Amino acid sequence: MEARRRVISRAAIEFIRETTVRRLVYQMNCAGTPVTRFAVYRWMRGDFEPRPIHARTVIRLSGGVLRFEDFYPGDGRERTRSG
Repeated sequence: MEARRRVISRAAIEFIRETTVRRLVYQMNCAGTPVTRFAVYRWMRGDFEPRPIHARTVIRLSGGVLRFEDFYPGDGRERTRSG
């Protein structure tokens, strides 16, 4: 059985746990970037990475605790909508 690849960092997962998925989804919806709780759980499980617009919203809501690299490890450049 293949191990799951973690897409987002432990810091991002901890932020989501501390904030709670329900509250994060509510705040993201209020911020104009709707997301479902199921999508957030899938980010946490490592099934897939959030869209860049969602990652930027979570970063903004974290008050500077999180960085773009917490969602997209690598070269540090922000991805475009297609990337």
